[in-house]
Amino acid sequence: MIEEIMDTVCKTMGEKVKMTKGAIALISVCSFILGLVTGVFAARLTMSRNVKAASSAGDDFDADEYVRNLNFDEI
Repeated sequence: MIEEIMDTVCKTMGEKVKMTKGAIALISVCSFILGLVTGVFAARLTMSRNVKAASSAGDDFDADEYVRNLNFDEI
């Protein structure tokens, strides 16, 4: 099924889109490099900030009480 879809796409692309394989390869490489640069930039931006995870480590959490308070009978 995937082969049929790929054949149809390639056939349609050959009829309607007039681009050389070199241009498509160049666009693909540029897109890949742009994605890498964007990822590195986003990672550096995230790592430079002092990220604090929201947690309730200071709170006393009783799992048994929480489960008892869940009211599954009303469902």
